Amino acid sequence: MNHNFVLDPRSVHDAAAHLFWMMASEVGVAEANDTVIASAGRCLMEQIFTEEVLGRYGAYGVSHRDRNEFCNAIASEAENFARNGKNLNGIIYSEDADIGRSPSAMHVETGRLRIIPRKIIRPGEDVQKIGQLCLRYPLPAVVFSDTPPTSPFIEVADTARALGFHLPMFLSDVSTTQVGDNYFVSNGVFQIPVPDSFHGDQWNKAIPNSARFVKYFRYYTGQSVACFEVEW
Repeated sequence: MNHNFVLDPRSVHDAAAHLFWMMASEVGVAEANDTVIASAGRCLMEQIFTEEVLGRYGAYGVSHRDRNEFCNAIASEAENFARNGKNLNGIIYSEDADIGRSPSAMHVETGRLRIIPRKIIRPGEDVQKIGQLCLRYPLPAVVFSDTPPTSPFIEVADTARALGFHLPMFLSDVSTTQVGDNYFVSNGVFQIPVPDSFHGDQWNKAIPNSARFVKYFRYYTGQSVACFEVEW
């Protein structure tokens, strides 16, 4: 029996994130969110991958009491984030910025996603262009930057390192924290131009925290509306 098991908040959050997004990859983010809320997070303890994920955090060989405490904490963490409409991001490692992918996302095939619009017509107001995309599938993608964004809506400056090609995309509802001495990491919802809904659905296996648009995307900033139009 493992007598050294410690209920670490970082591990609880990371486990909740992996369980949630693995479930979301099968049923969709909206349904996963609703099911987590309806079950108070307990649905994450009933998935075919649950035991494998829990094992990564030392949940094997612990007492029944310790395991229950860990599982209850994970369920509570997931429910709280779902009810507040926030992403469970998991632990973010600054070294992933060097190659634009986390170890779990190395297998993600992005070649089929390479359909780039001829032109994106931007609104008159300037949109801050900053940062580098990082894929972390099954976890949400993020943007790394040397300085923090100054707006809740940005255009991602570099997607080529992560995808193998550059595709104009945007990040809305930006939330930023500092990781390490030289990096800031931003998360939110990626807004991605796609030629049709079928192609858009394929992005779920690369950037699960994304929404797609075919003809235009509107972003509301206070009293104004910024509209981005796409030419294919």
